Amino acid sequence: MGDISSSAYALRQRASARGLQISTGHAQQLAAALIGHKTLAAFQTSGEPAATHDAAHLLIDYELAEDRARELSLPDGLIPAAVDALGDEMPVAVHKGWDDFVVALQDDVHTEILRDAEVISQMTMANAGLRYVDVYLEGLEEFDLDTGGPIELRLTGQVLMDQHPDRVFYGTEIDVEASLHVHRFGKRLFGHPEVRVTLAKLRWMNEPPAPLVKEPPVNKRQPFQLPICPDALPDLVVERGPGDQGVGWWVPEVKHTTLAKYISATRKAQAKFPKRVFIDPFCGPGRLQVKGESFTRAGGSVVAWQQSVDSDCPFTSVLVGDLKPERASACEDRLRALGAPVRKFDGPAASTTLEMIEHVPANALCLAYIDPYNLEFLSFSIIEALAKLKHIDFAVHFSLMDLTRNVDMELDPARDRFSGANPGWRDRLPADISKANLPAWFFEDWMAQVKKLGFQISHAMPLVEDSGRALYRLVFFSRHAFPDKIWGDVARGRNLPLFDFIE
Repeated sequence: MGDISSSAYALRQRASARGLQISTGHAQQLAAALIGHKTLAAFQTSGEPAATHDAAHLLIDYELAEDRARELSLPDGLIPAAVDALGDEMPVAVHKGWDDFVVALQDDVHTEILRDAEVISQMTMANAGLRYVDVYLEGLEEFDLDTGGPIELRLTGQVLMDQHPDRVFYGTEIDVEASLHVHRFGKRLFGHPEVRVTLAKLRWMNEPPAPLVKEPPVNKRQPFQLPICPDALPDLVVERGPGDQGVGWWVPEVKHTTLAKYISATRKAQAKFPKRVFIDPFCGPGRLQVKGESFTRAGGSVVAWQQSVDSDCPFTSVLVGDLKPERASACEDRLRALGAPVRKFDGPAASTTLEMIEHVPANALCLAYIDPYNLEFLSFSIIEALAKLKHIDFAVHFSLMDLTRNVDMELDPARDRFSGANPGWRDRLPADISKANLPAWFFEDWMAQVKKLGFQISHAMPLVEDSGRALYRLVFFSRHAFPDKIWGDVARGRNLPLFDFIE
């Protein structure tokens, strides 16, 4: 591995080409800081110089380098040159941020899984090609760089296959479990990922996966948790689900948590837009009670507003609507009590969405949160109308339970519950499709219609299950790669595919 001296020399050459001057000693100090050491002496006595020939990944420490550059009164513009110099002199993958490092590890993990003999055997048995690997590094977001330990994770997910509908094993996927170990050679130096596949087994997609016995990840930071704040207006109506028994646990733990994490993770990108709009045409009363809990929690729009405030990038407009005026008014009042710039709309979402669009400023960045009770109310006209906005991302709750229970009955032209959600779907239906494959086809066809509007759909689709039943998919789509990448990061976990995906 190239040493500090050669990196310092390369830095001086690059700096000179840019009209900047730096001494050899200062160049060495800056290079050491980028590797995670406050001084060159600290690096030299750390033992890292002798071990770096085995390293594979270097994660740049920009914060320390900036502090060191200020201490040494170095001219502006040297740090990018220093990073490039390290990249040239050190035969390792140099990562400019944590996300880049994670993506590299993810790619390595996928490659090793596909090389596993049992995975290859299962794919051969199914006579199928690869579609993609759906195995995420769950728990890596909790890794603490300050503790000095290796990366050790248990991994779970699926290998999704490209299969012909006429094949015997059509509708199967490969359940995969594996372990990941990445040795740590220094503060910012890591070795090659070591992946060991412990399970590779074919499973029909409508069968529940085997329960995963999780082990706590090492070097754990406090996981993201939604705050539970008192209701400022407790006398207003509260959502308590069917029969007033309480809503499902998945509402705060999956839906609202993923929404809040996305808003938090995109705060810097959002700050580039002077106008930021949150749109929720199925807002409910803004407060809910989970089954089995004695207290109430914030609803989706309230969670979104509070998270935007906590992220120091509050929405400049919050547009909410509900079929029932009492619920829409309660949500509006609760948001206004928290200081939100809110406007409410009464009526069906397909109608109120058109009104909401009229109140979206030009060039605003919009996040549409579409959370209907069932598939019947997920009118495609809502998505089509909002798609006309220049900058908009969608988080949509797609009801799998309603689809799997009722889609075969919707083949009857006298019934029309799903035509709003996916107009013309019967006309596109293959003549030879079986009832067993009908739900998967419908979901794929719906996604295909979304893509025709110019959106890309994230492969990260959190699955909401209860007692072994698939209830919802949380589907995210946008026009750009960056929000899709962020969603993929925050929605990692047991994104278990119930259906296949269209490429």
